This record gives sequence, C-alpha cells and structure tokens, in this order.
Amino acid sequence: GRLGRDRRPVVRGQAMAPRSLTIALGGALALAAALPRAEAVIQQFKDEPLLSNFLVYSRNAMYPSPEADTGVIDIKLDLDFPELGRDNVLVQVSVFPIEAYERIGLTEKQPDGSTLQLYCCTPEMAAEGRLCNRPNSLIVDEKAQNIAVWDVEPEDDDVTRFRHKYEIAEKAITYVVISNCNSELTEGTIMVNGHLHWVNPFGELPGEVFGFLAFYKYMSMAYLACAAGWAILCARAWREIIPLQNWCTLVIFFGLLEVYLRYMEFHHFNETGARSKGILLSSVFFLCVKKTLSRVLVLVVSLGFGLLKPTLASTTARIGYLAAAYFFFSGVQLTVENLSHHHGLTFSEYLLMLPVIFLDFMFAYWIFSSLSHIIRGLESRQQETKLNLYRKFNRVLIVCFLLGIIWTFVFVYCILTDFAVTNWEDFYKLEIFWDVQYFVVLLMILYLWAPSSNSLRFAYERVDFDDEDDEGSYDADLEDKLPTKFTKI
Repeated sequence: GRLGRDRRPVVRGQAMAPRSLTIALGGALALAAALPRAEAVIQQFKDEPLLSNFLVYSRNAMYPSPEADTGVIDIKLDLDFPELGRDNVLVQVSVFPIEAYERIGLTEKQPDGSTLQLYCCTPEMAAEGRLCNRPNSLIVDEKAQNIAVWDVEPEDDDVTRFRHKYEIAEKAITYVVISNCNSELTEGTIMVNGHLHWVNPFGELPGEVFGFLAFYKYMSMAYLACAAGWAILCARAWREIIPLQNWCTLVIFFGLLEVYLRYMEFHHFNETGARSKGILLSSVFFLCVKKTLSRVLVLVVSLGFGLLKPTLASTTARIGYLAAAYFFFSGVQLTVENLSHHHGLTFSEYLLMLPVIFLDFMFAYWIFSSLSHIIRGLESRQQETKLNLYRKFNRVLIVCFLLGIIWTFVFVYCILTDFAVTNWEDFYKLEIFWDVQYFVVLLMILYLWAPSSNSLRFAYERVDFDDEDDEGSYDADLEDKLPTKFTKI
C-alpha cells in the first residue's frame, strides 16, 4: 500500500465566523500538524468578502537563500472598502513563521476556570489597557522580532491597493494572515481582490513536497535501469520465457510509467505554480494499475504459477474478481484524495479507505496461506531447490509486511503529533517508504524468477499438490534439474 502520496502543503484562504474568531488562528495553526494538499502556490482572491471580525490565511513552507534569488511572497491586494463607516477602519496583513504563532493573541482565563484565546483587540479591551492597547487590530506581542504587520486603511480612491514583496529570512512554514478586527464596521463589507504568490529559490514547489521532485526523478532512473536489465535477460533467453516473466515485464512497464508521471507532475508544479489535473489523474490511474498488478504478481507467485503450475485454472477467475475490486476501490479513493482541497483526510476519505484496507487484507491472507501450503508440499517431497526459493520469498514478504505495519503506526503517530510541523522537510520520507518497499519486493521477484536458458524446464518440473484448483498439466519426464541461474540462490 502506498499511501498516498504525498499527504500536501498550501492552504486555501479560510473565512472565519465572528463567533469563532477567538479560536480561528489557533485552529488554523494546529491543523498544520496534518499537512494539507498543495493545489497551487498562487492563491487568488476574486471579490471575496472580509467581514468584521473575520480573517483569511494561507501558509506555505519557504526557504531563504544566501544568493539573490531568495524565497519571496508576492502580496498584491485590492481592498474595496464600503462607502459608509470608512472612518477608523483598519485591515492588517501579517506575515510570520509558524514558530511565532504563540506571539499572536492572548489567553484569558474565564470565571469558570476555562481559558479563551483572544486574537482581536476590541475598543473595550484597549480602554482597559490590560490585554492590548490598540483597538480594532490583531493582538501581536510587541517584543516579537519575526512578525511583520502592515496596516491598510481606506484611501480616497474607490480601491485601496496594497503591494509588497516579502523576502524570506528563515526556513519555516510561513503564514500570511489578512485580518479585519473592526467590530464597529456595520455597514457593507470589505471586498478583497488580488493574489498571494509564493516563490521558493528552487521554483514554485512548496517546500514540504520539494523532496518528491528529486525522489521520483531517481526512481524513474532506477526503474529505467531495471527495465533495461530485465530486457537484456529476456532477450538472451527469449525462447525460454514463461508467462510469469511476461507478467513481470508488465509490472515493470507500469511502474516506470507511474513514477515518471509522478516526476512530471512535480516538475510541472515547480515550473508553473499549479498542479496539472491531466498529469495528476494519469499518474493516479497508472498508480492504481501498478498497485493492482503488483498484488496480483505476488499472489500468482505465491500460488506457484510459473514455477510449480503452468496455469492457475479456475483460480484465475477469483484472482480477476479480487483484482477488479481492488482497482475500482483504490482508484476511487486515490482520485478523491488527490483532488480534495481539505486539510488531511476527511471522514468520507477515511470511509473510502476501508474497502481498500479490507481487500489488502484479503490479498495478504491469500498470499501467506498459499505460500504456507506450497512450502509444506515442497518439504514433504524434499525438493530443496524450490523449497529454498520459496522460503526466501516468504521471508522477504514477512519482513516487508511487518515493516509496513510498523511504518503505518509511525506515520499515524507523526500525523497526530507536531512532527509534520517541526520536521516538515523530512515528512515526505514517510510517504516514499511505500514506493521503496514496493520496488524492493519487485527486485526480489525479478531476481528469483529471472529468465535463464533452462527456465521452462525448471518451471514446470512436476510437483503434485492436493489442490483442487491445480488443473495444470506437467511433464512427468522432466528431471529435477536446476538451471544455472538458480544455482546461485
């Protein structure tokens, strides 16, 4: 299983209701623990309302650079203030790293013992002077050195323009907050147009997912080298190719296509600042094909196809039904997950994961039970060569299965804690584990079942199992002779 890639980084601006303003910014920052999906690094505002006691925010992981081309946030906003009530109206634009969120707002203890997080300074609070001094403004710790705040007040023109290029000084997840703390603005609504454009030194990619670009580049090269080596082996022993090896060729092809499309997706994102839905959907489709074929490949190998059986007979239909179900449900789940604009995973996305998890369990149960049956049969007939082959294959699958379970718990732990925030540069490594594990299992299968001059002879040497689905025919005259390729195992 692979998790979806790429769990992603840019947050679409959110409008907060007046009642929830006291927890809005805190909630927004807390959600950073579950990295959202990157849709674009250019956030557009088109006639978006900014009501009283509202704020909108956006965030991205940004890098500084010692060279001229450092990370930059290009802020271009056109604010249309209402004609009535323009006096003493203030909109503020704030930029700060996530480490500074504790310097935003104040915590007030309530008479019942609970605490309330306050972010807007009201005239009453300013008059008392106990919590803040400036009415209708965002509460910011005056001692904070890494929080930039700009005031935007109505001008004589119909539209007030704010332009600023903020240069990134430190590597961090950086927030841009547009706040309207004017509790007295009762007539009309402030309308916002413009954009926030985030540019890192290496291009348009958000910092959280930049590691994927290099990873899928090298994975494409690894698959290409694997395909070239496999093609050479197949060409040298083309007369001895068995159906299982043709299936391996198919899996390599779709694996290469999928990782290349993933690389192109991130490359396009880095060049243009937006994800290409065409490339994205194509990569999701081939990812589903690769995941389905890889599971079927491991299953048919575990059933003895290509080494103990020339056909799987009636079992083929059941494998086909299971593969079709897995392809359908994983396709729906991955498509919804990649096209969703929500933080983390929504409840519906969790529901879509359940049938995929159940089908993965069915694959795992069938694979290990079949391997256990084959190993017992080979032990009873003392066919040491094939027995050693399947024992090695079984050990690899057990190790990968246990690592997958452990890694899943590690991933969930990192999502539920602040690891994704404090270690955002390395968070992508948690997701690429599944690609690496898949590739390792594939390489092991290719090594154990590589084409050789005696593949056919070795593959269909007779082994009698009490298997009702074992309807393949064997040549009883074949000797139990191991080809040169397998003597090294």
